[in-house]
Amino acid sequence: MENHVLSDLRQRLDELVPTLEEATREVAALLEQGYVSRGLSGLREVLEALQSFHEGLVVLMLADRDALPRNGLVNLKCKLEQVYPSVLAALEANDTVTMADILEYELAETFAEYRDRVG
Repeated sequence: MENHVLSDLRQRLDELVPTLEEATREVAALLEQGYVSRGLSGLREVLEALQSFHEGLVVLMLADRDALPRNGLVNLKCKLEQVYPSVLAALEANDTVTMADILEYELAETFAEYRDRVG
């Protein structure tokens, strides 16, 4: 892949981080406030965005392994992969309280840490 394509992808992923952080916090708030239907709808959108984000990280990792450690994306990818099983387990258990906690205190914080590191 050409360097400018990878640079553009990396920039788009960096720009998506604050949006994902905000959306994750909004879904957590909806679930905490008892708006389960709206929260789960928002969660579906967040999970779809996370899937696309993760795919972008994989493309970068496969195309340019040397660039990823410099900007923290490998660490972000690993942390996201650690959170996924918890999100899915809470979803399968229909446990909106645990889901809200995971979203707010694990997933959103992971994005915030990354944003602060590269910001």
